[in-house]
This record gives sequence, structure tokens and C-alpha cells, in this order.
Amino acid sequence: MTPTELLTGLNSAAFTAENELHLREAFGDISHELALEVVRTSWTLTYDVPENYTGARCVQGYLGDKNGPEAEVMFTKDQDAAVQALSRGDSIRIYAWYNHFDKLFSRACFLDAGSDLTPIRDKALSNLPQPKPGPLHNYLANLLSIAYADGELSPNEDAELNKVLSRLGASARDLDTAFNIVASGDYQGELVGTYSEQVANIEDMMRVCMADGEIKEPEQQWITYFSGLVGLNQEQVDKVFQSLDASISANT
Repeated sequence: MTPTELLTGLNSAAFTAENELHLREAFGDISHELALEVVRTSWTLTYDVPENYTGARCVQGYLGDKNGPEAEVMFTKDQDAAVQALSRGDSIRIYAWYNHFDKLFSRACFLDAGSDLTPIRDKALSNLPQPKPGPLHNYLANLLSIAYADGELSPNEDAELNKVLSRLGASARDLDTAFNIVASGDYQGELVGTYSEQVANIEDMMRVCMADGEIKEPEQQWITYFSGLVGLNQEQVDKVFQSLDASISANT
């Protein structure tokens, strides 16, 4: 069994210290050539990584193609521009060392060894259809719509979005499906679940937007619009915001 095959099927609930030992023995202390299909890029916020990889950027995606295990590759600041140039769906060839298995997100983390991040254009990679969108994907699509309402996703907003994904038990594949929903056209939001779940969706929107300390005007417009879909008036929206703000303040 190859090192990459060992990653298939691993999840947080089943992952053990023995699994980690087997992965470290399989990958060893050498860099490996890996194919990665990009899902998203973000700032490297993972703890316990070498100093020259912190404060730089990372790439999340699938090893091989969309049918492969999830992985995250961390890069040094020298690669910032190349990482930012990547888009979802790009396929890249990387050379990286295995670092650890992230139990929070159920994915392997690697450290780049100085890869050329030019997307592969001459390889026909498998393009398996995404799962049929369900309530979880619409919940995430609502979050993504507001997260990018002002045209960008800040490091703090990205970190808060990851917390929400973890709490919901959403995978990178679920996020990819949600991206497809938003990118398919003029997405106008969709109510998901019970009334309480719809209000929770608004709370999560506020959490992401408030990660930078304020809700910007384009974000506020989306919250107002979506609250109208749910049936909340402005007084009720204000109460949700005040309750959430008090909760955040109590935990900081």
C-alpha cells in the first residue's frame, strides 16, 4: 500500500496514534511528488508548523483528483504570489514532506519543498460529478455568498469560516459543492431546514463577517436581505446580533 493510499478513508473519529505512526513511517523524512487538485487557498493558520511556513499561505485540495483524500499543503512566503495565482479546479504537481494528520479537518498536512506551481494543462484528470446538492451545501452557499460579499475573504474571516465548517462536520468536498452552487449563476440564497436552523444560518453569517471586528456594508445588505427571507424584522435581527456580540465578547 502506498503512503497516499494509507490516507484514504481516515477520519477524525477513527484516527489513532498508531495511524500517525504508520503515516510517518510510510512517508519518511523525504519529499514526495504529489498531484493536487486545488479547492481553495488561504492563510496558513495551523498551529505547530515550522516558523518559515507560518504567516504564509496554504492550499487545500484533493490528492490526485476529486476522488482522492483531502490534503493541505503549506508554503513559505517565497511562494505567496504563486499560491495566490491558483484557482479552484487547478491541478498542480508538488514536492512536499509529510508533516501531520489534522484531526480537526480530517486531512493530511504537507510542507512544500519548493514546487513549481504552474497548473498542469496537458493531463486529463478525472472529473467526477459532485454529490447532488443538499441542505448542508445550501447552508454553506449562503455563508460563502456573504463571506465574499465585499470581494475578498480576510484571514480572520477564513479562520471563522473553518470553525463553522468544523462544527457542521463539513468536508472540503462539501465546500466545493457549495462553491459550485454560488458560481452557477446569480445565487440569491436559499432557506435551509427549520426556522431555528435558518436563524442559526444568519448567526453564522454574522460570525464570519464579525471576525474582522465589523460588518461591512455589502455584508450588511446580504444579512438584511436573507433575514427578510427568513421573516425576521430589524428589531429581531438586532437582537440576534446583540446576543452573538455578547457571546463573542464573553469568550475573548
